[in-house]
Amino acid sequence: MTRTAGSDADFDAGMLRLKQRFLQHHFERHEQLEALLEDWRRGEDAGSGPGIAEAVLHKIAGAAGSLGLQTLGDAAFVAERHLRDQRRSDRIDLTAAANVLDAFLEVSLQVCRDDRTASAYPMTDRSVGCAGR
Repeated sequence: MTRTAGSDADFDAGMLRLKQRFLQHHFERHEQLEALLEDWRRGEDAGSGPGIAEAVLHKIAGAAGSLGLQTLGDAAFVAERHLRDQRRSDRIDLTAAANVLDAFLEVSLQVCRDDRTASAYPMTDRSVGCAGR
């Protein structure tokens, strides 16, 4: 199939929409991970929390790279792998898990602040969650 200038523009517009949609969901995921981090810092939620964080990070790692957010995808993969390895060993070190999750959230925050497509859709309040960390 030969791509034309029109199809390139359509493709680019479609990718931009996908990236915007991903980022909209990412703000929610970021907030969810921040809440888990706060629980872990208080020594709470060692039961299901690491599994939930692992699943969220897996989704981010799987989609981010294909949308041009490689740094975010790589950071999510590292954090996901760390949590998965801890869960498999049946020994959850909440301090270590919190440190790994915090490192991921720093990368995530940078994406939230820097990505130009983030301003392409309305948000109710940029002072909370991902943009307000």
